[in-house]
Amino acid sequence: MPEWITAIIGLAGVVIGVGITEFRRWMERKERYKEMVFEKRLNVHQEAYYLCCKLMIALHLLKVVEKKNNTDCVKAVARIHDWWPHKCLYLDNHSQGLILEVLRLSTHQVDNIMEGKIDEVLDVHIDRMFNKTLECIARGIGVKYLPDIREQIGLQ
Repeated sequence: MPEWITAIIGLAGVVIGVGITEFRRWMERKERYKEMVFEKRLNVHQEAYYLCCKLMIALHLLKVVEKKNNTDCVKAVARIHDWWPHKCLYLDNHSQGLILEVLRLSTHQVDNIMEGKIDEVLDVHIDRMFNKTLECIARGIGVKYLPDIREQIGLQ
């Protein structure tokens, strides 16, 4: 076999070896990054879950009990608005969208309640959106089983 073919085969082996090594390093860096960010993502998803539960409870109390005092709802919405710019990028995309939609619908429903009218269709839609949002937040971090807070506080 001519020397130049041996040299090309040797060079190809080196190039392939370097490529495999770099690919392994890239995969290892990617895994380390995921590990570094996981705890922060877990905390942010937990905070989002908590804030959505607080908003859900405040909206329920406004509808059922207080009817004229929207302070808790306003505080719950304000907390999420304050929290959002600092933490939203750690949430998965689907959770981000659902939280924004729940905020929009809840704000609209609070306005309706304060005007003395409750849109029952919107109310059912909001309940479904809260359920979907909480499930999505739990799935977003990979946690499949969380206690159902709604059952614990008697909302279902």
